[in-house]
Amino acid sequence: MPVVDPHIVKRSAFFLPQQYGEAVTYEQYFVRSSFLKVVKTVFPIILAMALVRFRFFRDKMFAKFPPGTGPDAARRKESRFEVICLGKSRTSEAMTIVAGGDPGYDETAKMFSQSAFTILERHRSGKLQAGVLTPVQALGETLIDRLRNEGIRID
Repeated sequence: MPVVDPHIVKRSAFFLPQQYGEAVTYEQYFVRSSFLKVVKTVFPIILAMALVRFRFFRDKMFAKFPPGTGPDAARRKESRFEVICLGKSRTSEAMTIVAGGDPGYDETAKMFSQSAFTILERHRSGKLQAGVLTPVQALGETLIDRLRNEGIRID
């Protein structure tokens, strides 16, 4: 989400300076091993973004991939994801790795449901903030603990 993520991180840093520090910058990169792999990854996405604006394309995609026709449980069990986040300052470095199983269905379901449970827990305890919040403001460390309990690795 290169368009959205920098704004979310900067907003979080602004409202939580005690956790982020005073002078925070943020950059994000999508790393591929060759230019050809970048093209193979990015071109279909750009093409689909352009074509999805036309009804004939959407109809064709819904006919080809009707709801409920995603990968089966065996295929999802073989899928994995890993995200590496690097933080650097003048005096230190930090790395966070988030990893888990199938990101398209299984782990996404865990992330959404545990986010909802975190919001419900904060509401019941009277600690739920109102307004436009970033994920770290709204969910914080509680969500991290919940995701770890569900088998998502966060180191």
